[in-house]
Amino acid sequence: MDDMIRRIGLMLMAGIALCAGPLPTAADATRYGYTAKYMGVPEGLSSQRAYKVCCDADGAMWIATLDGIDRWNGRTMKHYGLESAMKFSDASGRTTSLVFDARQRLHAYDNAGRIYRFDAMGDRFEPLVFLADYAGEGLTVNCLCIDSRSMLWVGMSDGVCCFDPQKKTLQWIERGAFVTDILELPQGLAVASTRGVRLFTCDGRELHHFCPADYVQSLCMTPDGKLLLAGTFSRGVRVIDLIACEVRQIPQLDGLPHTPVRTMVAQDASTLLVGFDGDGVYALDLRNWQTAPQFTKSNGLLNAMGVYSICLDHEQNVWVATYTGGVAMLEPEEYPVALYRHRTGDTAGLADSNVNSLAEVRRGELWVATDDGVSILDLGTGAWRQILTGCVCLDIACDSSRDLVAVATYGNGVYVYDTQRRQRAHYHTENTPLQSNYLPALEYDADGNLWVAQLDDRTMILDRGTGRWRAFEVQKVRSLCECGDSTIVAGMVDGVAVVARESGTVRRLFDATALAGRDVNTFVQAVTPKEDGRVWLGTDGGGLCLLKGRMDSPFFFTNCDTLLDLDYGDLYQYHKAHGNLVTMVCAFKHYVVPYGVVELGEDGGIAAMREKPELNFLTNTGVYVVEPRVVEEMKMGEVIGFPDVIDRYRAAGEKVGIYPINESSWMDMGQMEELEKMRRKLEQQS
Repeated sequence: MDDMIRRIGLMLMAGIALCAGPLPTAADATRYGYTAKYMGVPEGLSSQRAYKVCCDADGAMWIATLDGIDRWNGRTMKHYGLESAMKFSDASGRTTSLVFDARQRLHAYDNAGRIYRFDAMGDRFEPLVFLADYAGEGLTVNCLCIDSRSMLWVGMSDGVCCFDPQKKTLQWIERGAFVTDILELPQGLAVASTRGVRLFTCDGRELHHFCPADYVQSLCMTPDGKLLLAGTFSRGVRVIDLIACEVRQIPQLDGLPHTPVRTMVAQDASTLLVGFDGDGVYALDLRNWQTAPQFTKSNGLLNAMGVYSICLDHEQNVWVATYTGGVAMLEPEEYPVALYRHRTGDTAGLADSNVNSLAEVRRGELWVATDDGVSILDLGTGAWRQILTGCVCLDIACDSSRDLVAVATYGNGVYVYDTQRRQRAHYHTENTPLQSNYLPALEYDADGNLWVAQLDDRTMILDRGTGRWRAFEVQKVRSLCECGDSTIVAGMVDGVAVVARESGTVRRLFDATALAGRDVNTFVQAVTPKEDGRVWLGTDGGGLCLLKGRMDSPFFFTNCDTLLDLDYGDLYQYHKAHGNLVTMVCAFKHYVVPYGVVELGEDGGIAAMREKPELNFLTNTGVYVVEPRVVEEMKMGEVIGFPDVIDRYRAAGEKVGIYPINESSWMDMGQMEELEKMRRKLEQQS
């Protein structure tokens, strides 16, 4: 098997799913592969309103809520109260939070200025300082940072101060700003506020002032220590270069939600998780600045979107504290998935979400055949490039010995590129013996010969040595793969052909004749080999019985080779208004017989003669509106066509209706010439 590619044996209906290994993040990529577990009041959390979540050195999770501090040890939840003479109500807006010092000692604090330290021996929080004794009553504490010298940097509603717990002294660093976050950096202390970001030395001297016009909510330093990211109230994320001491302009970040960035945390060396108050968690790729939703309600991974805190535990589970949903724990699955989808108007991502084939080439690129050309993903940078835009590309094959990539298209023949994306050849009916430009599959064998399947004709082989084409008597092939170094396996519309390359002998397997009477579909859409010489087969179709229990309203059911130009809403309402069990869409057909027609009598003589008669009749288009009851009453394993299902209900007296349409509204593509007519008609309409 060609070692230049690794084919992925998945049927991809909408986009690409990348399984296992490190997951690149791009503008049109969404990571999946997490199992969500929620912790709220029913699970022992003291309140659904969670402000902070963090992990201690022993792996226990600490959660600050409206009603105090909770500790989860992996099995049970324990609640810790914070001693206070002051009574708070929900309306008063009490908040609690947590922070570790340089020695990994846990501290808790509330917005009234009470700071506590956790006593592990006594298993309780002990009061450390009440800041109102030093700064005066009426203060509001928003954040706390304990630096490497054990100094307490306190962000308040009217500035930032530094408290020395040994000397019991308080020094104001800045007054007048609403401070939201403080972060210790190698250069000093970064302070986020309504006035942007200020960088101070440890003794309180201001070094730099960044983003003065931004209301900054949160701060995060990248793992390499070179950049400081500032999450704003309504302008996304700003990037501060700590080496050059300047703000970088990153256009890719303009697409982030315009809601408050409450928290940011590094997931790994190249990925940052960004928590929004109202939009869940986004993933930010630090290599190319591409972003995508990561944990949201829409992908089923969060139960509330007001994110206040994010933390990674020792097993790389992601914990998310939310304003109304308690805490979500996102546990990575064994085989994580990144999903890439096409976005309308986006030329820098996947060209089309209908993916037909893909191959990873040796130079670290993923080539993706879509209905709108080939999209090429650089797995190192996450950048996309496009070739063959406008072509429906069905399959990709690679020849590692020559660094070539061949692309089979629907209507445009075969293109051959090198791995530098330079076109080397274009084979089609005008310059080769190919009988069709509609080519569903191709494969390079071990000798570098190119096998090309034609939609309704023989398979062709381009000999690497002679450069000549020759036909092979294997027809209507839909997929090709090499099994070992001497055998080609072809999946066909009726079974499988196993071809010995040297002798040319062909064995037919898995065809309808051999499997007569068994509930097996022999239309083989995909083949992929195993190392032991066996081959996996993927077949077409799937019975309506698979919908049992899933349909609760009338649904459209259609053949795959028909296209109708009609108002489907009107069809749906027609079906409901007439109380039909099934409504069949039928097209009026007018047909002129191009010959004289003779009708025979019972005695064998001529009963009548009509010259080129005109016939008018209704034709079943293969489109139906069906009640869920039809699916529920089907017998699992029964082989039956849908017209026979309709006849069964008609015989039982059930109501089956007709929805008539004009002949011009029906386009059928069951035959190649009809498909070509449809293509031309659609091109004219566009």
